[in-house]
Amino acid sequence: MLTKSKASHRFLNTLVQKNLDSILVFNQELRVDLWNETLEHLSGISSTFAVGKHLFDVCPFMKQIGELSYISKALSGEEALSKNRPFYFKNSNTQGYFEGNYFPVFNDFGEVEEVLCIFKDSTEVSQFDESLIHLTESLRKKLLDRTEELVKANTELKEEVKKRRRFGFEVLLKNIEMTDSIQYAKEIQHAFFPPANKMQESFGEMLLYFKPRDIVSGDFYWYHKDERYAYLAAADCTGHGVPGALISILGYNALDQAIKEQKLEHPADILNYLDQSFSNVFKSTQSSVRDGMDISLVKYDLSNSGLEFAGAMNPLFIIREGELIKIKGDRHPIGPSGEESKSFTNHEIMLQGGDCVYLFSDGYPDQFGGEQGKKMKYEIFKKLLIDCQKLNFSDQFSLVEQTFKDWKGTMEQVDDVLILGFRAS
Repeated sequence: MLTKSKASHRFLNTLVQKNLDSILVFNQELRVDLWNETLEHLSGISSTFAVGKHLFDVCPFMKQIGELSYISKALSGEEALSKNRPFYFKNSNTQGYFEGNYFPVFNDFGEVEEVLCIFKDSTEVSQFDESLIHLTESLRKKLLDRTEELVKANTELKEEVKKRRRFGFEVLLKNIEMTDSIQYAKEIQHAFFPPANKMQESFGEMLLYFKPRDIVSGDFYWYHKDERYAYLAAADCTGHGVPGALISILGYNALDQAIKEQKLEHPADILNYLDQSFSNVFKSTQSSVRDGMDISLVKYDLSNSGLEFAGAMNPLFIIREGELIKIKGDRHPIGPSGEESKSFTNHEIMLQGGDCVYLFSDGYPDQFGGEQGKKMKYEIFKKLLIDCQKLNFSDQFSLVEQTFKDWKGTMEQVDDVLILGFRAS
């Protein structure tokens, strides 16, 4: 849920203006409050002109095509999505089709104050162009610099508190303000994640164990459903915290593009597209960027429990009658890796009723702990999943959580943790 406070409004405004999608914000009276740079280029209408105008004056086609039903839904407090809607901007003589994502923005009293609309031109397949490369590298560098500043500030803070405790409160307030901004970034990132009830429409009761190491996460999960198939992915982006979260947004958008715009169906083809997309983003950088991700991706046939799988570094585990079946992923990640050519393998499996399928990142088995303070490793992790098969998913969650807590003990969490599981019918 998007909320509007003084700090969060500044963060939201910066995010909207720098976003590569066309974005506008309007209030309960349908007056435009914000019109970002990308939308200026698409429409030929400047932000100075658009802000304050009635939405239907700057976007008259919305009234003509009956977009008000989606807008009204968002104004009443629900997210709304319209697809394949025609648009025409007279100023730029631009026409085509768009996808409108409407998100209500709540004030401190829980009332809808504004609506944020992501206006996505779906006329042609989006491409990672040179501007995206430079913007991504620039944002990445700024975020890394900011993270280094935060680490340095926290280190200096500890020393300063020891020497001059009377100044500690003022410095602490600054640290709290920065943490509040990152907390809001967490809300933005989580807005991308599919709700559990949506995924349960395809998979029924399922396991979702997601435990970021920091406030924001480099691990993410993704879901898509059409009339016959459901797709599910567990991804682990390079790093964690703010840098990992930035890469996760690129990965999430690329998965959507592969399905919705490229119309790819098989997991291996989707991973090949992701790999090329990430390579294109970072190939022009001057530094030795090797950002990317490991991922497990499945396509589940809702009519006959057929399963397709492809993995980049990460495997797929299937628990069948107390035995673990491991389907290996390919031994190269998504993104630049130094290999001249690579492709991903598509595996086809026919599930049996009662089979439990698990996708995961490496954060759980890589956690240090136990009596000797060592990594858990996969043997313990495999046994845990085998023990889970006979439990319902609510009890599976409790067992997974308690086992992780007991193993970690007083040691720090070393990485983001993600486990997804479902049972074949």
